[in-house]
Amino acid sequence: MISNNLDDKYYELEEAISTLEMQIKKSKDKDVVSILENCKDKLQEEFDAIKDDTESIWENEKKELENEYWRSVI
Repeated sequence: MISNNLDDKYYELEEAISTLEMQIKKSKDKDVVSILENCKDKLQEEFDAIKDDTESIWENEKKELENEYWRSVI
């Protein structure tokens, strides 16, 4: 369950950062760009904080699936 919640948060943050990056490129108002960049930086910090944990969980799950496969083959 923790993995699913972390997965969801990972993808939501990734999508939000991407959306903000697109809006920053489109915006011509420097004040709006500044606000968007500030929001993006905060989300990026949050994303960076969970990225390693999330990817570590994915790697462990992948290894476990590989181990299950090899146990079933042998």
